[in-house]
Amino acid sequence: PWSVVAGDEGMREQTMEALNQAKAAKVPIVVAINKSDKQGYDPEKVYRQLADQELLPEAWGGATITVNCSATTKEGLSQLLELLSLQAEILELKALPSSRARGTVLESQMHKGLGPVATILVQNGTLKLNDAIVFGSEYGRVKTMYDQFGKAALEAGPSTPVKITGLSGLAEAGDEFIVVGSEKEAKALAEDRAEGQVRDRLKKSTKGSLEALLKKQGDKKFLPLIIKADVQGSLEALIAALKKLPSDKVEINLVKAEVGEISESDLMLANASHAQVIGFHTKIEGHAAHLINTLGVKVYLHDIIYHAIDEIKRLMIAQLSKIPVENDTGKAEVKALFKSSLFGTIAGCQVIDGIIKRGQMARILRNDEIIFKGKIASLKRVKEDVKEVLKGLECGILIDNFSDFQEKDLIQTYDITYLEPEL
Repeated sequence: PWSVVAGDEGMREQTMEALNQAKAAKVPIVVAINKSDKQGYDPEKVYRQLADQELLPEAWGGATITVNCSATTKEGLSQLLELLSLQAEILELKALPSSRARGTVLESQMHKGLGPVATILVQNGTLKLNDAIVFGSEYGRVKTMYDQFGKAALEAGPSTPVKITGLSGLAEAGDEFIVVGSEKEAKALAEDRAEGQVRDRLKKSTKGSLEALLKKQGDKKFLPLIIKADVQGSLEALIAALKKLPSDKVEINLVKAEVGEISESDLMLANASHAQVIGFHTKIEGHAAHLINTLGVKVYLHDIIYHAIDEIKRLMIAQLSKIPVENDTGKAEVKALFKSSLFGTIAGCQVIDGIIKRGQMARILRNDEIIFKGKIASLKRVKEDVKEVLKGLECGILIDNFSDFQEKDLIQTYDITYLEPEL
């Protein structure tokens, strides 16, 4: 396999995932370092990151092939193609054009006029117009076929990518397809596969007790999401990234995850399920936009996966209560008690530390134990109401809903700040 890395940004999460899969498969790796025409291009940074992954580049005396290139200026692309062709020859990667076509689904999307559309790579044999194919638990007959330049094609040989229509449903990126004798045979095989998948899911499913389910729900917050993406591959990439966000505090509940534009039914479902909508490389249908304000549904549109993941992390954190932190600001000791027919018991105090302010929260401590928490309702000096009293001065303090003062009690005031919780 080969991987593309932006020379100005370096390796990102999807690159690391691709490299790990390639290393696990024990296959040669070719790295294209893109954006050589851009300011800030730094291949040495990529070399260091590759070396950290035990992939020493050829430029540093290693065996990992790297090519500096630019998708804009086309610089280095011919060299990249030559190296890929050389690797194919060394590995003796061959195909038989005359055999029954088979290959892999690269991408799929829902087209308004054409229905399910799939971009596939023929890896063996030759795919022809009107061939019946099976992929995953879906099937189809190739009605139209277009090459990488958008031109209509009648057939596609080995190593040829084409976009096809005439499918019963959306294919998943990575699904293998195979040509069969007839559409009837394709449909029967697809239905058998679908039934097998259902049986497998039923076998794996476990029925927990209602008490366990309630306990699980009680321990965690839930974030209901509806995700819409432009193509199946984008959707799968986003869902795979979400699975890497495990949290003991918040669990993502995928109400719906589909390919296509955000529709009226999506917004109505979001309103009914209290879900928030994430659109990735897609948009809102024109006639559905008015429902966003009408229903009060939150919709977030993103074109970069990292931004979408960061948005979802923020939404997860928003489900959690902020963490209150008490910051001590002052302390006063009760020296005498005064009875008031209007206010009750007023504590005559001396400020021994910091500043005491009216309206602040306060703890009443007796023998180093907190016996009450409340707000300072009134603060007086020489019968005059004041906003604050400094260290060393005397004052009268009245606490909301508390009058059981004793001499030598401590009144400790504090402010509360709220910290963002962590997942």
